[in-house]
Amino acid sequence: MALRGTGKTTLLCDVIAEIVTERARRIAALDRPVALFEDKITVTGKGFFPLKADVVA
Repeated sequence: MALRGTGKTTLLCDVIAEIVTERARRIAALDRPVALFEDKITVTGKGFFPLKADVVA
């Protein structure tokens, strides 16, 4: 008899895919998408370009 899952992994994948898709839509709607990478921060000597809160949220 084969056991079937409850769908937790499938649900998690769907939720993550929706978040990624929504972020891509917001980035595509920006007048200047390159502006996302203008605010550099340095952590332990390494430079990072975090996404701006209005795109991530």
